[in-house]
Amino acid sequence: MSGGEREAERELESQLEAAGLLVESLEREIAGLRHELAQATVALKAARAEVAARERALEETGHAPEDEVRRIKSVAETRERELRRTFARRLREAEEAFEKRLASLTEQREADRRAFLDRLEAQQKRNQHEMAVLEEELEGMRLRRETELRTYNERLRQLKEENLALRRALEEANREEAYRRGSHLETQPQREKGGEGLPGDEPEVQDQALAERASPPHNSADPTHRLLAAVERFNASDHTLTAAATIKSFGLPDVLVEQENPDGPVSITFSWGELGWRRYICESLTTDESRVRLAAEGSDPIEIIPNARLDLEGRILLGERAR
Repeated sequence: MSGGEREAERELESQLEAAGLLVESLEREIAGLRHELAQATVALKAARAEVAARERALEETGHAPEDEVRRIKSVAETRERELRRTFARRLREAEEAFEKRLASLTEQREADRRAFLDRLEAQQKRNQHEMAVLEEELEGMRLRRETELRTYNERLRQLKEENLALRRALEEANREEAYRRGSHLETQPQREKGGEGLPGDEPEVQDQALAERASPPHNSADPTHRLLAAVERFNASDHTLTAAATIKSFGLPDVLVEQENPDGPVSITFSWGELGWRRYICESLTTDESRVRLAAEGSDPIEIIPNARLDLEGRILLGERAR
């Protein structure tokens, strides 16, 4: 029950209590009038007795004439009739006033009851409307939650696939690194013995071949290789100094390395939660002239799903190395 309904109920109870007090007052007034009428009746009886006694006394003495006796009887009867009429009128007026007040109170109580029921019905309709609105909002929130949950699950699945691809790419890169180191150790004794290089090549050509072996090529069509290439370009840039200085002030951020379009640039996003964020862009991964530039930064919080991290020197560690 709302505050308005409780207030109306208290007001109705107060009016009913006042009506009860008024009825009691009228009943006491009528009882008083009846008591006065009874006293007047007793006085009339006493007056009649007195008149009868005087008549008997006059009859015994024989001094009072009959005209005087008749006059006294007439006065007594007239007084009795006047008293009766007066008390009857007062009693009737009191009863009429009581009935009018009682009818007025009854009508007022009925009007208050109808008004209370109307307010109660209106409040019930408002409550039903609010319940319907809340149920609709709850259903909308449930649908949004299911949609967001499906989106998050899909994104989680994509990230798992990307992590698996990164793990495989890192394993391949480790194998190529091991192969490069083994090839370097095999060619080193030949140079010490006679400076012999690869068969049929000049020293410059030999150095070029060894450099090609030392740096495994990135497949520009493979998204994983493009992410690795972007990380290598960032780690080789001066932006690592800025990242290391920022880590000293704000701590280690969450790192997301991603490529939204196959032909587009790779973006590297650092997020410090409520403290702010920074985004770098690495373009032209297929050429040696690619550079890493600061694309945007802000102080408003953003949400990312990290797939890499920074070390204390500002270098990015991706995939297995980020663990």
